[in-house]
Order: sequence, then C-alpha cells, then structure tokens
Amino acid sequence: MLSIFFHIAGFFIIAFLANMSVKSALVNPGFYSVEFNEYTKSAQIFEKEELIDNNPQELLNPADVSATQNFSFRDINADTTNLDQIYKESTLNVSIKYPRGWTFIDQNVKNKLDGVTFWASDGLYDPPPYIHIEVKEKYYFNEQKYQNQLEYKDFIAYYNDPEIIEDYYIQNVYLRTETGEDFNIKLMMVGEEAFKSFQPRFFGMIKTFNFGSTFF
Repeated sequence: MLSIFFHIAGFFIIAFLANMSVKSALVNPGFYSVEFNEYTKSAQIFEKEELIDNNPQELLNPADVSATQNFSFRDINADTTNLDQIYKESTLNVSIKYPRGWTFIDQNVKNKLDGVTFWASDGLYDPPPYIHIEVKEKYYFNEQKYQNQLEYKDFIAYYNDPEIIEDYYIQNVYLRTETGEDFNIKLMMVGEEAFKSFQPRFFGMIKTFNFGSTFF
C-alpha cells in the first residue's frame, strides 16, 4: 500500500511540474480579456472589413482594387523563428505561437472563446499589422470559395490570394477541422512590401495553431 501511495503521489508531482514548464514558455505576454453576452465587432480595425461586406459593389471597383495575380502562396515557406510567445486558452483549448512584442485581446461569448486579435506593439510597422482568429460555425463553410489548400495534422487550411483594397492587404485562411468548430485566421497589413515580408511569419503562426487537446 505504501508503494502504491508513493507511485500515485509521484505521478501527480510530475504532472504538476510538466504543467509549470508549459506555462513558463510564455514570454512577456501583453493581453486583455473582454467578455460579452452578445459579441459585437466595435473596434475600428473591423470597420473597413464590415463596409466591404455590406457594400461590395460600392467599394470593390476596379479603381480601388489592385490585381492579385502577382501573389502565390504555393511558394511561401512557413517561418516559425522568433515566435517565442504562446497564447493559450481553456474553453476550446486553443493555442498559437506569436511574435515577441505583440499584444492580444480575447473576445468571449458566454464564457467561451469567440475570437482573439493580435497586433504588433513593437514599433516595427506603422500602422501595425493585426491578426484575428475567429471561431466559425461549420455550416458556413463552402469549399468552392477557395482556390488553394494545405493539409496539416489536425486541419486543412483553405485560402485564396490576398484581397487588396486601397493599400490594405488582407489574407484569410479558413481552418477546416473534424471537431465541433472551425476557425478563420486573417492577416491585415498596410503596404505590399511589409505584407510580403510578413507572409512567411503568418503561415508560421498557422503551423503552430493547436486546439481541442489537453495535457491528459
């Protein structure tokens, strides 16, 4: 009986230390948390996207939209270097690595993750880029909308070439999973050169995306 007791105690000590080692990987995290009963996009960073969705004929005319044929993601390598901060949450067990010096804000609905937005606060970009992860209802997915796909271990990433509206470069990647939720990850930046330079890092973040798993 004494031997069994020590074995059980040793297991829980190892599990506790392992959990502490995972948490210690967080590097200088800056974050905010917002709880909504009914979530509404109110931040200014979403206003341009909503105008485009509500008035596509008015905004997406040939004078405002540049050609996208120069972009192809088939030749982009995922760059995971310098992604040394880790975002983790417990309701959907979502985790993703992101660059040092970035900040994030959670959007929760009824104590469950609805989305999270990351943006650069290190001064390397002006204006700073942002990345938004949104939890999606699975019945909205339409594979015919996407030209390209990449297969990962736990999901398939569907994407098109980026949209270019004025000087804004917007890239959406839809993650199709086998769980109850899908995810959409969007990058929005100003300037072609900055966008191209950050593309590999963006796909590197997607490569580190994880969900639906726990320590046990």
